[in-house]
Amino acid sequence: EARSAERLEAARARPLDAALLEEHLGRLGGTAYVLESLDASALSPGAFLGFPVLHALRRELMKRLDALSTESRSSPIARQAPPLLHEAPRERITTLSACVGSPGGYAAALRGGCERAIIESPPFLRGDARARGEWSPLLCEVEAPWFRLAPIVHDEAEDRRAIDICREISPRAGVVAGHLGQIALARAAGLAVAADLHLNACNRRTLEVLRDAGAAHAALSLEVDAREAARVASGAPHDIEIEIVVGGAVFSMLTRQPYGLREGEHFAAVSEHGHAYRFEASGGITVLYEARELVGADVLPMIAGKVDAVRLDLAHQGPEAVEEIVGAYRRCLDVLRGAPASSAGAAGAAVPAIEAVRDAHRRHAPHGAFTGHLVRGSRALDEGA
Repeated sequence: EARSAERLEAARARPLDAALLEEHLGRLGGTAYVLESLDASALSPGAFLGFPVLHALRRELMKRLDALSTESRSSPIARQAPPLLHEAPRERITTLSACVGSPGGYAAALRGGCERAIIESPPFLRGDARARGEWSPLLCEVEAPWFRLAPIVHDEAEDRRAIDICREISPRAGVVAGHLGQIALARAAGLAVAADLHLNACNRRTLEVLRDAGAAHAALSLEVDAREAARVASGAPHDIEIEIVVGGAVFSMLTRQPYGLREGEHFAAVSEHGHAYRFEASGGITVLYEARELVGADVLPMIAGKVDAVRLDLAHQGPEAVEEIVGAYRRCLDVLRGAPASSAGAAGAAVPAIEAVRDAHRRHAPHGAFTGHLVRGSRALDEGA
């Protein structure tokens, strides 16, 4: 028996049901256990419990079962029995996340059908009064918001301030951390943590390190293509969720060169090598992104049901674009969930939905679209060089 640390609450979007509980409590790949049945008949209609709480409950159950198993094997009779075989990784229900940059974008992402909207607002996390005024009405309604911290920049004072703001908003908040220092600070503050793609998770060992540091989720590195992502997820520890970024803005680099930009301003330019970039000012730093939009429609059949979540990085997009793009990916994932098990069969069954994703996303990609690392990750490029 195990009990959650949090009480059930009224659902604001999709409530808990047997299917949702089975998906999150039944993630037992890499363990000696399999969820054979689940009785949710006593669950109140419209009830909800945050996914991190469900995952903590699952881990507690695993610990208790392991302890019972150890006690059993200590008996003379049990010592004669062969060890339990590990179950093959189970099929996942791939959820949809989206990073958004405005309250309108947040609401649009939920309307579009994403399970987790992540707030990406550097001014808000720096304590900017105007940003706080814009976000406060929405955050009063969100029990466990997620925030994406500024990537890579190692400024402990700024990181502490951002995490203090997150905790002030809600002690049940979660943060997407860009480096190990942020993970440590967030866990010390009692917040849920996801490891961002900048931490370069690319295999079981890196995932174990991130899990041991305190991350319950990890976005895979841009070194990992879609096929490899499915393989990495199949061998991942059962107690960390695997996410892959399939669409939106692709981070390139940071520079302290201001380029005459004020906070929030941006422009596009082409380098001397012919590559187009979007320059955006944020907190005294200029962030460079690929000008082209990452559009991962074609790889969805390879990863749907293989990873725990796919993510769209849409903080640069307006609410109308966010709702259209998220909605297209949502519908495609729903089609793939009911498609044949093989990647080829899934792709064939979902062709119209895949084309709809591609068309919807490209409508909001003024500088063009590309598949980036999803078709050929940087390690494959290195091998082919």
